[in-house]
Amino acid sequence: MKASSGTYRPALDQLRGIAAYLVFCWHFIHTDQIVPFNADQLTFWPLSIVNMGYVGVSLFMVLSGYLFAALTWQRDVIWSRFAANRALRLLPLLAVAVLGAYAKARWQGIDMALGRTLLLGMVFPVLPQSAWSVTVECHFYLLLPVLLWIGRRSEWAWVGLVAAAVVARLLMFGEGVVGAEFAYYTVISRIDQFLLGMFAWCHRDALKGKHALVGGATLLFMGFMRYLDQPPSSSDPYRGQDVMWATISTIEGVYFAILVTWWDTHRPDVSPSALGRLLIRMGQCSYSMYLLHFFWVYMSARWLHQHVWPMSSPEVGVVMATVVYLLSLPITMLSYRLIEAPFLQIRKPYVRSQAGQAAPATSADVAAGRVRDAA
Repeated sequence: MKASSGTYRPALDQLRGIAAYLVFCWHFIHTDQIVPFNADQLTFWPLSIVNMGYVGVSLFMVLSGYLFAALTWQRDVIWSRFAANRALRLLPLLAVAVLGAYAKARWQGIDMALGRTLLLGMVFPVLPQSAWSVTVECHFYLLLPVLLWIGRRSEWAWVGLVAAAVVARLLMFGEGVVGAEFAYYTVISRIDQFLLGMFAWCHRDALKGKHALVGGATLLFMGFMRYLDQPPSSSDPYRGQDVMWATISTIEGVYFAILVTWWDTHRPDVSPSALGRLLIRMGQCSYSMYLLHFFWVYMSARWLHQHVWPMSSPEVGVVMATVVYLLSLPITMLSYRLIEAPFLQIRKPYVRSQAGQAAPATSADVAAGRVRDAA
């Protein structure tokens, strides 16, 4: 994970790459319901986590909580610079993606109401290209100073906030006040995942060397995803009212907090393998993949299904999605280089040193390649 603070955590970049891959597979496999939601077709049950790849968004949210706790915990933050850095990180590519979506809508004869969409998108999850999650992220940034203030008194207060959020959602779901979309698209539910990521950073040493614990948690989570990936459960986030959605985000948050912590701490000094380096590249361009893949993911799924190989099962869909994802990497790497990177280079440090000045990256950081730019 690349940061303006002069730190670099390659393990987190790898997880960002996995998260973007999961989201891509979700959209590819379920294009036009070619492979129906909740279809009880999987024969290899661990693939449920890919077939239900919308959980990649949850992984992104936990990563954000973990990373920003790492960058700001017990530090003196210049919040105006923090906000400026986040704008430089998010807005250039977001502007390109939204304008591209607007041009596409006009070409298709659809009135996108761009001005109204942009205005509402500051508060509600209505931005195109899955940019609703950027709205949620920005809400988290607004809450971050308060969350840090609470956590400095006790990190366990964050766990209390998670429990309070679950109880509040259960009450609202039980009364029929809200539905699944409320839990999927808003910070009111996603706050669990940010908080659990922050808590995981503060207690990251607890999982060092606990490989069996992480393996067991992974098996349990895969089993949970397999349960959701079949009728009669309501795992489709776009469908109706289901009280289970009051707790799904929390379950996902707990598992991904465990995974992120373990992944970040278990072998930090080992040079990555070829697969590890590929995952780092995937993480580097994950924001471009996340926002831009809508321009080709559905089209490619339809064309391959109709003209190359029928997507007769989720397994076939996973294989096809993986191939298209890898073929898409050059496009997203180009987007990263041309659209994202120029703005990332002009950000300024936002953490004050003990002398009261914003602490720049050291020459040693630059020489070691630790000055990176995803955060």
